[in-house]
Parts: sequence; C-alpha cells; structure tokens
Amino acid sequence: MAGDKLSVREWLLGTWGFLMLVALGVKLVGGADDAPSLIPKADPAKQAAVVIKSSLRSPDSFEYISGKVIWQGIHKGNEAYVTLVSYNAQNGFGALIRGCAIVAFSLTENEEVLWKSQSGMQEADRVVCEHSGDGSELKDLAQSVAELNFR
Repeated sequence: MAGDKLSVREWLLGTWGFLMLVALGVKLVGGADDAPSLIPKADPAKQAAVVIKSSLRSPDSFEYISGKVIWQGIHKGNEAYVTLVSYNAQNGFGALIRGCAIVAFSLTENEEVLWKSQSGMQEADRVVCEHSGDGSELKDLAQSVAELNFR
C-alpha cells in the first residue's frame, strides 16, 4: 500500500534475507574463498598429460583417450589429484601404442602442475584403465598412490 512504511524489524529481516541470498549466490558462482576450491578450471585428468608427456620419447605424439580422477584432496595448500589416464603415443621405434598411467600431481594457484619425478607417474595395466565401475574398487590403489606422493 502506498504510504505504508516498513517497521525496523521488517526492514532488518528483509535486508538480512537479501544479504544471505547474495552470499549464497557468490558461493555458488565461485566467489573468493579463504580455502582452496576442489573444483578445477580444467579437467584434472587432462591436466595429467603434462606429467605423462614428460616421460615420453615423443611427447608431440601424445593423444589423450580418456581419464578420471580417482582421488582428490589438498596438499600444501594446492589442489591434489590422483588420476587414471588412457592415451596413445609413439614408442622409441615410432609405433603407436596405447598406454595407461596412474598420475599423482597438484595444481598451484596459477594451475602449474607439480609432481614427484620418481613416483608421480606410474604405468598401469590396461585392465585398470579400462575399468568401467564407479571407481570404488580403485579406492585402495588411489589412497596408496596419494600417500606416497602427498604425505
């Protein structure tokens, strides 16, 4: 109604409700947080390519086939992942081969990929990479790799 004024209580409740909606919107959209987010800007399994390429004789021949994150957490303030990646690449004789790797790495704030050269990438059996389950069967493997690389 025209001319009706809100009481102080109604104004405070309305303002509080509006601020809560704004705060929720900022959180959902990904506003600034003090803690690192576990939602990366790019697919972590594809970012694992940096680690895999570093071990290849012909890194330019690398072709990503598929991948999935089997563990994620925080290591020294950075997002950390253990991924399972299937790829094609040329071997030392130039033949194209299908590879499978378990890759453990972390991402800095600038999305620089960091990994341990001795244990950050390990070749895996193709049966592991072609696993089609929800990943729960790989939980022990993922946890062991994470402990080796991030503890």
